[in-house]
Amino acid sequence: MSAAAIVLISLASTTLLVALAMMIAWRRFGHARAALLWSIAFGAGSAHHAASLARVLLMPRGALFTLLSTELACASFALIAWGFLHRAGSRLRPLMIAWGAIALVLIVLFAGGGAYALSLLRLVTAGFEGSMLLVAARALHRSTARHRTAGRAATLMLVLYAVYAVSLAVVGGFTAPGGGVELSHYHVLVMLGVPIGMIGTGLFCLLLIAEDLAERLRHLAHIDPLTQILNRRGIEQAAAPLRAAPGGFAVVLADLDRFKAINDRFGHGRGDDLLCRLARYLETMVDGAGLVGRLGGEEFLVLLPRHDEERAGAVAERLRAGIGGALGDLAAPLPISASFGVAVAAAGRSGETLAMLIARADAALYHSKLNGRDQVSLAPPPGFPSAGDRGTEAHAPHDIAARTRRAYRT
Repeated sequence: MSAAAIVLISLASTTLLVALAMMIAWRRFGHARAALLWSIAFGAGSAHHAASLARVLLMPRGALFTLLSTELACASFALIAWGFLHRAGSRLRPLMIAWGAIALVLIVLFAGGGAYALSLLRLVTAGFEGSMLLVAARALHRSTARHRTAGRAATLMLVLYAVYAVSLAVVGGFTAPGGGVELSHYHVLVMLGVPIGMIGTGLFCLLLIAEDLAERLRHLAHIDPLTQILNRRGIEQAAAPLRAAPGGFAVVLADLDRFKAINDRFGHGRGDDLLCRLARYLETMVDGAGLVGRLGGEEFLVLLPRHDEERAGAVAERLRAGIGGALGDLAAPLPISASFGVAVAAAGRSGETLAMLIARADAALYHSKLNGRDQVSLAPPPGFPSAGDRGTEAHAPHDIAARTRRAYRT
């Protein structure tokens, strides 16, 4: 058996294994479209290498076999590029579609010709493959974050593979009689570079899928699965850079009033809908001025950088005043309202942790609940006497009023 046949057997089997791995990744990891496209791409690549192996072993004649093998190769690289475009959130460009159509026509024209036509076929085929690799590299570069090492390495590999493919196209164009390049030398160049490029591309595609999955898991670890906003862990991570901003830093807690009665009357499905709508309402009302998260149950949190007591209280009051109109249809005729607690850390105060701020806001929220619900209460600064548990006498309404906790009302 010749060396070329051994290389083609290895290529066909390896690319088939990559295709199967991509299919498993597509089925098990959220049906990512890029993984499906790459699976089909490497399946087509495996079929192309199998056809090339048949040509080496059986030496079939006829333009149809050459056409089929070449189209499989071009389809493989086009699908690889499409997968990278889809992963980057981009669509197929009209220029890319037009170039694919032109390449298809040229391949059909050259596949059944003589030595000169076949040299042009090699030029068009390798040139098309190189252009698709450049499309893939550009899409990957634009979608790769700075901290994603695998993405940067894969981009470099695709660019190098594209340079090789373009060089192969130039060499292939000179394989015609009198062109100066022996066909055997061209085949050696193919056997040296294609296995490394195809296997490298497959491995990096698998690595990118694994990296995307890891990023998705990190995302899920910080996102509340019901409302799709930050959970407690996500809030703690997001708060650090916000607290570093100049100016005050406010924490606003919101808790739906009589939420259990809504669940009991309309069912938990309606209650879940209400929580989701409340999350969207808070995000819309805050509108980039802060971050919204869910602490648990029906309790939500808003982080407001660069907000003093007056501004934070005004934001909380605006949120409170609009809840009934925005969400009332979900539980009519039961009224929808929420109670709020606000705690503010003055600028330059680094000794108070986020947990301490939330605890003060929670105490103010409890005062709003005790004092009739559907209101906003502002927590006193740190250092005021406190009983430690929000239900004790130190947090009774008269005690909070005596310590200058204010309620914002319309």
